[in-house]
Amino acid sequence: MDKPTEEEAVEALKKEMQVWCSTPFFVNAGTDDGGRHLQIWLERENPSERLEGWICEMMPSGRYMGWRLIVIKCPPEYIRLHITNKKKKDW
Repeated sequence: MDKPTEEEAVEALKKEMQVWCSTPFFVNAGTDDGGRHLQIWLERENPSERLEGWICEMMPSGRYMGWRLIVIKCPPEYIRLHITNKKKKDW
């Protein structure tokens, strides 16, 4: 099976997360020293707590459609204020 494009994998993961996740989330692609990967940003009341079992069951290998997958836990409102907010910074 061929690895889908980054855009295809992001869109498929967004659709799947809508089924699995009842809290705010954001899916995008990112990069680090290991190369390109998919990211799931999950808002949590207490980001330092372990994730529920559903995310581990959904992606037990840390991969999705051949892409490395990273889950990032963040506090409530972080996604709206820092990721999807397109306002131009004034500094």
